[in-house]
Amino acid sequence: MQEIRLYYESLEQAYHFVFPIIQKTLQNLSHNVDVKLVKMKKKYIHYSRRLAPIFFWKEPDILMTIVKNNEEYPLLLIEFSTAVFTEDHELQRFDGMLAAAKNNCIYVKISPTKKESPYEHGGKVEFDYVKPYRLIYSKYKKPYFHFEWECNEKGAVKTDSEFLSCPEKIDEFEILLQTIVEHVVENGYSDEWIDKLCASLQKYEYFQEWLS
Repeated sequence: MQEIRLYYESLEQAYHFVFPIIQKTLQNLSHNVDVKLVKMKKKYIHYSRRLAPIFFWKEPDILMTIVKNNEEYPLLLIEFSTAVFTEDHELQRFDGMLAAAKNNCIYVKISPTKKESPYEHGGKVEFDYVKPYRLIYSKYKKPYFHFEWECNEKGAVKTDSEFLSCPEKIDEFEILLQTIVEHVVENGYSDEWIDKLCASLQKYEYFQEWLS
């Protein structure tokens, strides 16, 4: 038996943004897989040996794992941000990237790059935001992804009409999540699962461009 778990800080983001994509993907597969939502605990000692190192360094917004044969493996660390896109904000997130990289997990950030600050001195906005992702890939060979949280014409983030902590539908994120679920459910977990996932993503133009 297999089980997918979503450890969450915000139930709304887990249940209304991430869970429906997983559920829809599983409906198309013939495997019997349960999905469990788990509220995060504050102390890393409450987690299994493969998850504790991640929570020691970082409390993500969502961590997706898979349990198979009584072993739990981290798959996807997700962080949401509606903050103005500045260099200092991005560098503050680098600990999450490292925590994921050292534990064979993919990192995703969903945030706006075009949100405007109401303050004159809001931090440096002219910088190469891809650089941290490039550094991780160079050292750890882990492909991490940024997905745009769209803004309206006034420079404020667009949110789901019912669930205000969630962005509107992001097609590329859905493709990534679907591909992850399909891969681990069909093929199981291995130390090389991320390499194999990347091969599957190459058929999509967005991921070809990002990974290059």
